[in-house]
Amino acid sequence: MIAKWLTISRGVSDFFERGIVCYSNDAKTELLGVPPKLILDHGAVSAEVAQAMAEGLLERTLPI
Repeated sequence: MIAKWLTISRGVSDFFERGIVCYSNDAKTELLGVPPKLILDHGAVSAEVAQAMAEGLLERTLPI
C-alpha cells in the first residue's frame, strides 16, 4: 500500500526506483540473504535480522 501510495503521482520515478517487501522468513532468506540460523537464533523481527535485511538489500541494489 505504501508503494502504491508513493507511485500514484507523476515524477515519482525520479526518486522511487523499486521496493521489496520481505515478510516471510523464506523471502528474507531467498531475496535478502538473511541466514536462516540468524532468524532462528534471534527471531524474525529482531534487530539482528533487520540489520541483516538492510545489509542484504544494500548489497543487492547499490551500484557496483
